Amino acid sequence: MERWKFIKDNNCWYIEISDIEQLNEYRKATDYRFEKALCDTSENALETNKYLQLARIYAQKSGNSLADGMIELSEKMYKTQVDNLLNYGVLYLNESGGYNTIVNPIKHLYKDKLVFPNYTKEDIRIPQWGQEAKGNHYYAYIGKIQVMDRDVIKWDTYKEAYEQALKYV
Repeated sequence: MERWKFIKDNNCWYIEISDIEQLNEYRKATDYRFEKALCDTSENALETNKYLQLARIYAQKSGNSLADGMIELSEKMYKTQVDNLLNYGVLYLNESGGYNTIVNPIKHLYKDKLVFPNYTKEDIRIPQWGQEAKGNHYYAYIGKIQVMDRDVIKWDTYKEAYEQALKYV
């Protein structure tokens, strides 16, 4: 049996999480969105980015920095997910990080890769990082999921990163 079970209901695809290890692996692959929110330098970031909005609320309540608020937000989300997983035995997470404990499945499939079934190669992004953002490494994303090859998350060339991502779609 493949590793990840995806469930389709009337509205979207969910990944079914049935134990803490799976949840931790999912979060490891998707938690970059918290870092990305903190690096959002767009003019209206605090008004348009939901993670920054929530982090700002936590930061203001505790008198801490926005980064501390983001850490608190991430920890609270994780605790709530763990509590729900322990209480209900399963979590259904959508590609944006939202979750439910009950869905009305109309379709399911199993995949050995953590990539939502609705992605194609057009959803592959290969950002470059390093010296002045024209740097040394390339990272591969499919939708909101970062591509990993065992513990490798960065590649020396655009082509290597893209070829890794193609293995998942």
